[in-house]
Amino acid sequence: MQRLLIDRAPYAIATIVAVLLWLGVAGPATAALWVELDPSLGPAGTEVTLQGTSFKVGKEFGPVELTWNSVDGQKLGSVDGPRFSVKLTIPMDADVRPDGHNILIVQRSSGGEILTQSSVPFFVLPQPR
Repeated sequence: MQRLLIDRAPYAIATIVAVLLWLGVAGPATAALWVELDPSLGPAGTEVTLQGTSFKVGKEFGPVELTWNSVDGQKLGSVDGPRFSVKLTIPMDADVRPDGHNILIVQRSSGGEILTQSSVPFFVLPQPR
């Protein structure tokens, strides 16, 4: 029985580390950002869910800003890290573009410097008739 526990110890440790990384409690400061948008296409005014993880928290980090098409574009929302799930509405004036639009996910330092930036595409479809 003791041998069985020793053999499985590395798996238990790996599982604990994986859970702590997922929760944003432990890990290197350079953990990869993960963002996901659902749905990723629809007419203007579509409600979407944006999820993300591996953002930084603390008084030296600002909130995660969500903007339309550019860092300084229309503000869609603001959330706190290290992970989030938020509902957003695609702007009503969004036009149909073959290359789509982008929702930017930006976190700045408390001094305003951009620390991390990512984006997810959204494709606007014509309004149903």
